[in-house]
Amino acid sequence: MSSPTREVPTLLRPPSYTAAPVDWPAGAKPQYVVINPMHIISLQDRTRTFGVRVVEKIKAFSERWFTHVLLLLFLMMYAAVGALLFQWVEAPLEMREKQSIIRMRELVAQNLLKYRNLSDAAWLEKAYERLYVYELQIQEHDLSSARMIQKR
Repeated sequence: MSSPTREVPTLLRPPSYTAAPVDWPAGAKPQYVVINPMHIISLQDRTRTFGVRVVEKIKAFSERWFTHVLLLLFLMMYAAVGALLFQWVEAPLEMREKQSIIRMRELVAQNLLKYRNLSDAAWLEKAYERLYVYELQIQEHDLSSARMIQKR
């Protein structure tokens, strides 16, 4: 007696390890299973990093608001932070230059007060001379600060 022949079962869906296309039996429809990896992995608050939580909050905020409004807010914050950073870096130098100019102006005023006993014409002549020297000092101050900026 011969042994009964057994039917070899056919696959209705390809195994995940096959790289080659699979020929389906006639009339059979392939079955696919879609697996969402987020159902397997549960990200709890303690396993998420600070950066992930911040990005998630920004994403949730941007979904509630229009994107262009959020972009405008980020642009304004960027400009404000840049202005504060510029003031923090440049303020000491600007204050020193301002104090120097104020001191020169005070010296010119005191120098002009010395000539108050002169006649009007003589006083005007001395005032023009001293103001011309003051203008030259201001121009020299501007040129020296411009040279200092170029050296940086």
